[in-house]
Order: sequence, then C-alpha cells, then structure tokens
Amino acid sequence: KLGHEVGVSTMLDVLDANQRYYETRYRLVVAKYNYIFATLQLAASTGVLNEQVLQHANQWFSASR
Repeated sequence: KLGHEVGVSTMLDVLDANQRYYETRYRLVVAKYNYIFATLQLAASTGVLNEQVLQHANQWFSASR
C-alpha cells in the first residue's frame, strides 16, 4: 500500500498482493483444519480419543480466531 501511495506501485500490484495475502491465510486455515482432523482421526482409530484430546483440538480452533 505504501508503494501505491508514493506512486511506485500500480493498483494492480496492490490488488495482487492483497489476493496473495488472503489466499495464504486461507491455506493456513485449511492446513490447521486438516491437521486437527487428522489428529482426531488418529486418536479415534487408535482408541485414545478422549475428553483431553478433544479439549486440545478445541484450543486449536479457539486460537485460530
């Protein structure tokens, strides 16, 4: 944005940067979800899924906000 304000960047550069930023944030959220889901699947398939595991997973969701 600063580059645009001083006339170095075009509006297209700013829009491209914003798109990359939000795409990166989206991919991070998807990766966190996949990690949590895989962890819960592993715990369930090995018979160790319990309240503590679920609370830990819930903390990941709370931290994402």
